[in-house]
Amino acid sequence: MAHRRSFLILLTVVSSFAGASVVLVVGQHNTAYEPNCSTTGNYTTGSQYQVNLVKLMSDLPSSAIANRGFHYGTAGEAPDSVFGLAMCYAVLNWTACGNCLRAAAAGVQQECPFSREMRSFYDETCILRYSDAPFASGAADTGIAFYEWDVDSFVANAAGFNTSRQGHTHNGAR
Repeated sequence: MAHRRSFLILLTVVSSFAGASVVLVVGQHNTAYEPNCSTTGNYTTGSQYQVNLVKLMSDLPSSAIANRGFHYGTAGEAPDSVFGLAMCYAVLNWTACGNCLRAAAAGVQQECPFSREMRSFYDETCILRYSDAPFASGAADTGIAFYEWDVDSFVANAAGFNTSRQGHTHNGAR
């Protein structure tokens, strides 16, 4: 496990400095659905913000898994602090949750290169968000909406339901 974590950290750092697109598949393909990237603030290669982002993305998946699929954490000191949230949908098994979070965290710098804020959901499996400002301060945050899935419900039109659910989840991640 330590080797895998070291590899993910190394891959994230190397890919961010090389400027190359890297696709990391950890057990399955996890696609970010139209990630919402900030347009007002960016960081530069090798900056303290990038170092803190890499640290946070290396810690978030394991911390979320250890906390039943949810974690809000920070890395670094102001003005280069990075605040992040990782969450899995409650109906998933731990393997799918871990695979999604690890792939999302490893690919975040490719999804929103040099962006100081990003939020997205991944293949209806997990949500990842980071920012240069705290966003879980107790006030209602409607930037990402969470939905409950009732496994005992019957849906006559499953394809239509899935399309609608995906659209709602996508809008909630904005």
